[in-house]
Amino acid sequence: MKQKIIKFRGKHRTRSWVYGYYWTNPFTSEHYIKSLVEGGTQLEDIKVIPETVSQYIGLTDINGQEIYEGDYVQYINKTDNGYSGKHKPKLVERIIKNNRNGFNLSSGKNYQIIGNKYENPKLLIEKNL
Repeated sequence: MKQKIIKFRGKHRTRSWVYGYYWTNPFTSEHYIKSLVEGGTQLEDIKVIPETVSQYIGLTDINGQEIYEGDYVQYINKTDNGYSGKHKPKLVERIIKNNRNGFNLSSGKNYQIIGNKYENPKLLIEKNL
């Protein structure tokens, strides 16, 4: 049986995204991602903006990029001759399987990440969706 990867990302105030294990300090209510730094040999607690913390859903897109909650993904029709079209972007809020109100993201193979709600909050509006 394949083990599920529990991984988070969060945005640091001055850095870009930080990836690793998420925790909250019970005394100060500050939010941290415990991440590898310095060539991947040292763990460091990096303070992140709480509203940007999201969990890896265990799938990658067509480019091999990890998909996290809060990402905008677009379904790409893939045929033997290449790509035949793109569908409306969707927001990954949670893993939805066989739900009429959502979409089935059981495999990321035909999805492409096109942004996220933290850095591109108006992406769906700009695309008239």
